[in-house]
Amino acid sequence: MIGASGYARGANDSVDDNLLLVTAVPVIFSMVEDLTRDTSIDVSYLPPDNYSIKRIPGWLNRTSPDDYPRADVVVGMTSVWPDVDPYPALRLRNIGVIYIDAAQALVPGGERVAITSGHSTDDLEYFWLNPANALVMLGIIQRDLESVVSQGHFNPERKAAQIQILKNNYQQIGAQLRSMQLTLGQKLMNFQVMQVVADKGELYGLAAATLLPIVDSNQATVEGVTTLYLTSKKPGHKQLRGLDKSFLIWHIDDFGKLREGSFTQRWQAMIEGLSQRVDH
Repeated sequence: MIGASGYARGANDSVDDNLLLVTAVPVIFSMVEDLTRDTSIDVSYLPPDNYSIKRIPGWLNRTSPDDYPRADVVVGMTSVWPDVDPYPALRLRNIGVIYIDAAQALVPGGERVAITSGHSTDDLEYFWLNPANALVMLGIIQRDLESVVSQGHFNPERKAAQIQILKNNYQQIGAQLRSMQLTLGQKLMNFQVMQVVADKGELYGLAAATLLPIVDSNQATVEGVTTLYLTSKKPGHKQLRGLDKSFLIWHIDDFGKLREGSFTQRWQAMIEGLSQRVDH
C-alpha cells in the first residue's frame, strides 16, 4: 500500500503510517469519522468547515491541486453529485489514490442509493437523510475500506484487527440507526401524525422515508389534521411563525455542513428534538 508520504509500507508499520482518507462531502465526513473510530485510518475534510455542500463545487474549482494533501483514499458520491469531485486533483498528488463512491458501489451490479422522484423542484434531494440510503452508503464505504486494508501491506495481525474494528463499528452504527427508526415511528404514532410536509425539495427523500402521505403546506393547513413539518430552519425562524397549530415541526440536521457530534449522535439529537408542535 502506498501511503500519503509516498512509500511502501511493510511489516513494521507504525501508528505514524496510518492510512489517510479524505472527503469533500460533509455527510460523508460525518459517516467516515464514525465508521473508522479506533482504527489506523486518519480522516481529513478538504473544504472550509463553514461551507455548505452547495458551496463546495465553487471552492473546488478555485483550489489549486497543490493545496491538496497526498491522500491514500478519497470518498465521494460523484455518481449522484458529480460537481463535488476532488479525485482528479488528488490523483495528481498521488496516482495511486483509491476512489470510493458512497452512492454507487464500484463493483459489477453494485448497490446504489435510491433517489426519490415525483416532486417538482430543481433541487437535488439530500438522499442520505433516508436511513435506508445511509445504511447503503455506510455499507459501501465499510466494504471498500476493508478491501483497502486487506490488500495492503500492514502486518497480518494489525490488518486483521483493523478489519474487525471496521466490522464492529458498522454493525454498531447500523443497529443504532435501526433503533432510531423504530423510535421515530413510535413517536409519529404517539402524536397521531397523518401526513408530512417538506419545506424544501432537499428534504423530500426523508419525507418519503416516513411512509406518510406527502402534501404541501396549503393542503395540510386546510385539512387541519396532525402534520409532520420537515424543515432545516432553526427553531424560532420567522418563516415558521405563521404555520398552523396542527403542524408538528421536526427541525432537521440535513448534514449539509459540518457540525459537532458523530453521525449517530447528530441523528439521535434529531430524534430527541421531535417533541413539540408548532412554536409560535
